[in-house]
Amino acid sequence: MSDKKHNKKQDDCTKEETQTTEEPVQEQSQDQQLSLAELLKEQIQHLEKANKKLEQKATSALQLAAEYKEDMQRMKKRSAEVEEEKTKKVVEDTALKLIPVLDNLMLATDKCQNEQIQKGFKLIQEQFEKVLAEMDVVRVKTKEFNPKYHEAISTMPAQNSKQKNKIAFVLKEGYTHGEKTIRPAQVVVYN
Repeated sequence: MSDKKHNKKQDDCTKEETQTTEEPVQEQSQDQQLSLAELLKEQIQHLEKANKKLEQKATSALQLAAEYKEDMQRMKKRSAEVEEEKTKKVVEDTALKLIPVLDNLMLATDKCQNEQIQKGFKLIQEQFEKVLAEMDVVRVKTKEFNPKYHEAISTMPAQNSKQKNKIAFVLKEGYTHGEKTIRPAQVVVYN
């Protein structure tokens, strides 16, 4: 029994040693937990800062993309406008070269004595005007003087108040392309 007592004493000592060694382990474990918690807290703060920076960069990238898209749309629109202006210019230049030929054809039609030839000239004149109309080039047809469409070469006295500012006769036809006058009509106006 003495062995049993001795063993029991040894077990009691071992328990006491274990208890005394466990207390610092628990204290150390709590210190480690605090250090770990602080480390995790620092890591979270670092990640939050990094996340904010990434969000700012993403927002900035989205803004740049939107600006780029707007710039591209403006550039496409401007390019289309430039192309349209070039096309208009080509049409106007071509029409201005063809209109004197039409003037001469109209003059020949008016001066022609032969009825058959005059009919042929009129058909050619109509065909010519149709081609110009397809290019959106049309003859000025207003009866009242308008400086936008007419160039007054001369004036003549009006016989009554209704004739005032009206066109007496056209010396040379005027033409428009869309809203733009490409050649004003040369007219004599009642005053």
